[in-house]
Amino acid sequence: MNAALGIADAGYEVYLVEKELELGGGLREIQELQSGEKAAGVLAEFVDKFGACVIATEARDFVPEGYHGYGKEKNVVTVSEFGPMLTGKIDANTIVLIQDVPGSGEGEGVSAKYSSIEVVDSALKAKEKNPDVNVFVLYQDIKTYGKWEVLYKEAREKGVIFLRYDKEKPPEYEDGIISIYDVIFNDEIQIKPDLVVLSTPAMPAEENERLSKMFMIPLKNGFFMEAQERPKMVLTPVDTVNEGVFICGSAVYPAMIDESLAMSSAAASRACVLLAKDSLETPAVTSVVDEQTCSGCGVCADMCPVEAIELTEEPVPVITFGVATVVGGVKKVAKVGDGCIGCESCASYCPSGAMSLRYFKDRQVYAQLDFAV
Repeated sequence: MNAALGIADAGYEVYLVEKELELGGGLREIQELQSGEKAAGVLAEFVDKFGACVIATEARDFVPEGYHGYGKEKNVVTVSEFGPMLTGKIDANTIVLIQDVPGSGEGEGVSAKYSSIEVVDSALKAKEKNPDVNVFVLYQDIKTYGKWEVLYKEAREKGVIFLRYDKEKPPEYEDGIISIYDVIFNDEIQIKPDLVVLSTPAMPAEENERLSKMFMIPLKNGFFMEAQERPKMVLTPVDTVNEGVFICGSAVYPAMIDESLAMSSAAASRACVLLAKDSLETPAVTSVVDEQTCSGCGVCADMCPVEAIELTEEPVPVITFGVATVVGGVKKVAKVGDGCIGCESCASYCPSGAMSLRYFKDRQVYAQLDFAV
């Protein structure tokens, strides 16, 4: 919504499409942000300015069915479910929050960079609500980055106990007892909690795969990939390999509200730059195939991030006394479609050297080098 507002404020007509009946997405399910702001207040600033809808892909929580008794034990909840509980009375003397459930490499989804902030903030609020409650945080690694480091410091000062466990020895919950091997104390600790809170990975929106094919944008772990202009250096965090299509917020990775707002403003700015042009230039550098050399292995089709290459069957020609004669038999040949973005992934991986970039073939590059030398 913030991106749409930014584009609309620049004077361009904006159409919004929303899959739900109301705007707001996951923000409607949150009572209070880590900053202390009411989510409803933040949301109202945007919703009141719209008479239409917006399409937005958001990160969703992994449901830890079966982990630590979730779904069977009434006193086992997720962090998202624990948030609304903090607004009322919590009848618990001992609360245990377990981060990274399920462990890295298990289950589905990705570890959200804000999960540590969410866990520490929940632990701190529980302690502030009832200073006498025992609050334990079981973690592999706490990442309260930036300004949120003060939350971790404040939680420790108010008595929240942090216990670190190894990925190979995750906590176990059996018969109402949590057993954890603390790597700092180098000993096993047992806790009998009244309430267990699980911090789970974030999962991409179900629509991402369909939208990826529609807009020809590759995915990584289910989230959209930004364009990388140089290896290991992201210079355009909201741009995609498909010029004119921009991404922001949890469409890229599970992001906090302030990060999502910053990214959406950046996406709006990039979109306005594009809309302000009278005409657009299409890139002339695209991949071309030497059909005589192509072996039809299909490596290029597998590597293409926008699925612009497909294998087709072509008749095999034979030259007889200077006359081309088509004989029986076919071979597979790669064909480059209109969606090519000239990223050169196919040319880099082609084992037969049949794939190359237009105007950047080997002999052309070597000629430039010879002239430069």
